[in-house]
Amino acid sequence: VLTNVTFRTTGGIGDISMQIDYIFTDYSKCAFITGITFIFPTATKDEIGFGKYSLAPLVGEIFSTSWGFWGVLVRDYDSIAGNKERKKVHELSLQPLLKLNLGMGWFTIFKPDVRSNWISKRVFIPYTQEFGWMINKNWATSLTGGFHISNADKRYDWIAELRISYLFQ
Repeated sequence: VLTNVTFRTTGGIGDISMQIDYIFTDYSKCAFITGITFIFPTATKDEIGFGKYSLAPLVGEIFSTSWGFWGVLVRDYDSIAGNKERKKVHELSLQPLLKLNLGMGWFTIFKPDVRSNWISKRVFIPYTQEFGWMINKNWATSLTGGFHISNADKRYDWIAELRISYLFQ
């Protein structure tokens, strides 16, 4: 993560998150998703992490096509514990998704995210682009890069994320 929120450029490792999702499908073109994300306050600097243990329940719907999928995810980030000096976290996230299959197991996902902070009443809109590869039917790896679109809540300038996913069948 790179940021200049404190008017000096700083970088480091942000918080670590673990996400568990379950996709309900009847093998039609539509699937319902539910899950939860756990955020651990492991950032190397205060400017680049929440500073709180947080949970984010998830619901969403995805529509499959021959070229990938499209859909929307809704999350509610809420802090549950952590550094008392840090602000409480409570954000609603609305994230449209568009995945394109590129062939030979490669894919890309367009994933802008509109986050409304319930506490500060500010909107944060990060845009991320994910490029990945399905190693086999259970394992996938991807690299996500992004930046923020809105200036209302400037949390970071640039972000990069490495994902390793295990898909239960």
